[in-house]
Amino acid sequence: MTTRALCIVDLQLDPLRGEPRLQQLARDVATFARTRRDDYALVVASRFRNERRSTYDRLVGDDLRDPDDVALHPEIEDVADAVAESATYSSLTPRVQQLLVGAGVREVHVVGIDTDQCVLATVFALFDAGYEPVVFDDLVDSASGETCHDAGLVALRRAIGEDRVRHS
Repeated sequence: MTTRALCIVDLQLDPLRGEPRLQQLARDVATFARTRRDDYALVVASRFRNERRSTYDRLVGDDLRDPDDVALHPEIEDVADAVAESATYSSLTPRVQQLLVGAGVREVHVVGIDTDQCVLATVFALFDAGYEPVVFDDLVDSASGETCHDAGLVALRRAIGEDRVRHS
């Protein structure tokens, strides 16, 4: 029995709209999850929902509330064992942590968007909670572009080690 999980971070319709490379990323992640399903005890997808009066709402803005915007890409919805909503940058919600513990997970493979924000925050939270995070650099990206994506990868490599940020 495997003790690994796949965490798919925030592949939601709003940031994917009008972004062919992010739409392709969602399809690539779904294909990866389908073809490698037996490698994982759990596949969990997160979606960010901006709550009124949240820190995100106060400091960043009031987007990502509409159900059509926060809906997951349909292929991601299809491959996930569970979907968890988050109102913070990290996808490691209490529900996700409960699912990981219940499945006996120690190592969590992280994919999705944004490398420099939610992926990074999720990896830090996993690390701090005692999990062994791995990021697949070919299955993460940033809606803010290549510079932000690359900066996120640099931070991730520094934080969790070069060997834990790798190609799928």
